[in-house]
Parts: sequence; structure tokens; C-alpha cells
Amino acid sequence: MIHYEDAASFVVAALNASVKRMVLMAVDDKTVTKKEICEAALSSGLFPGAKMPQFRTDSGPLGKRCDGSFSKAYLQWKPAFPSFDVFMSSPPAAESSPFTLQT
Repeated sequence: MIHYEDAASFVVAALNASVKRMVLMAVDDKTVTKKEICEAALSSGLFPGAKMPQFRTDSGPLGKRCDGSFSKAYLQWKPAFPSFDVFMSSPPAAESSPFTLQT
């Protein structure tokens, strides 16, 4: 789970690196489960009255985690938000993120 700005900067890094025929994974520095994402969102205070969803075990693994260390090292990329928890607890930032594609 990453912030949309981190996803965008990851794509720009991949484009600048001229990545071809590779599968790269954009993830932050802390792997989280679906349950942990919901816990962070609910504890942020942004969703008053919301309740923790009940996950079905037949809809996919509840503890699935992704490791993007190869992609980060290959692209020399680092997310601006080190974790979903940090993003959810951060005050809203000004909407200005100039991403530039090197030509």
C-alpha cells in the first residue's frame, strides 16, 4: 500500500531508468496486511463511526505481504511516506508535487 504520489514517483523512476521487460513492485518500507491497513485508517480519525470490516478467508490471504526491496534498490527509489501508518497520521500536505521525466 503506497500513497499515490509515491506510486507516481516510482513510475517516473522506472521510466527514467528505461526499464523494459521487468516486473517491479512499488511498496513502502513497511509491509502491511489488509487488516493492518483498515486498523491504520480507522485509528486516523478520518472515518468516524466506521467499523472494522470482517474479511472472508476465501477472498485471499489475510496475511499476504509484498517485498519491494529489489525494485527500490534497482531504481534507487525511496517512498516519501515510509509506511501507510505514517501517511494516515500525517496532516494533509499542499497539493504540489512536480514530477519531471528526464529526456
